[in-house]
Amino acid sequence: MANQWFRIYQSVLDDPKVQRLSGDHFKGWVNLLCLACRNDGVLPKIDDIAFSLRLSEEAVETLLNELIHRKLLDRADDSLIPHNWEGRQFSSDSDSTAAIRKRRQRERERSPDVTVDVTDESRVTERDSHAPSHANVTRTEQNRTDTEQIQNRTEVRQEGALTALVADATPDCPHNEIVSLYHQFCPALPRVRDWTDIRQKALRQRWRESRERQRIEFWHDFFGKVSRSPFLCGVNDRSWTADIDWLLKPANFQKVIEGKYEVRAVERFSKTTQANIRAGLEFINGAA
Repeated sequence: MANQWFRIYQSVLDDPKVQRLSGDHFKGWVNLLCLACRNDGVLPKIDDIAFSLRLSEEAVETLLNELIHRKLLDRADDSLIPHNWEGRQFSSDSDSTAAIRKRRQRERERSPDVTVDVTDESRVTERDSHAPSHANVTRTEQNRTDTEQIQNRTEVRQEGALTALVADATPDCPHNEIVSLYHQFCPALPRVRDWTDIRQKALRQRWRESRERQRIEFWHDFFGKVSRSPFLCGVNDRSWTADIDWLLKPANFQKVIEGKYEVRAVERFSKTTQANIRAGLEFINGAA
């Protein structure tokens, strides 16, 4: 019988593969997990999915292709399964070997060798009927050994799944995407011509410093603040502009986040700089 429920982990909040899905595709992904739960971890055919999700077959194909592209679905022979379904959807929190033990018991009951042993035992004389038989003792020991082996394999599998979850907790830093956002939001700043090891290291450090920074939306907001700062974009006494190296330095990075360079702080500059900042702001607003 198929499970009536399945597990979904809180690490989904920090998984870029999931968080970059559109609203409709995220909803579709969750619904597909429900269908996989109904079908022992395997998705049904496209027409059945379309019927269950109340979508056209074309819409289902688009959804499946998107999830395959983002590695949220895996191909298995002629079927599709949610990524790492077996590793994350083990049988039970309290007794993960119950289903395996039941299957082993059914196999032993169907085995001809076991039938012969039981038949032979039925022929013992009444004098020996109360003595423990060698076959029963051997069979009990074998059952215990099988159960211990199954438990050991299950523990190893669960440890592997836990290790995978921990590894997934900190997603890889999407260097190219963040640099593209810098160019998109800050066209007035120097372009990145060479993505050196030093720059890569600096970006990775900022990325790993908090969970919040491991969301691409954070970088939208960060470069948006930079672009709205006339001072950082060159409207100052020296015509100086920030660049990617300056922005990624820890102290400067924190100042941008805290709004130290936003327009509302212009009063602390000289009157000439204030006038330049306001002129720059008017120009930026007019261009927008």
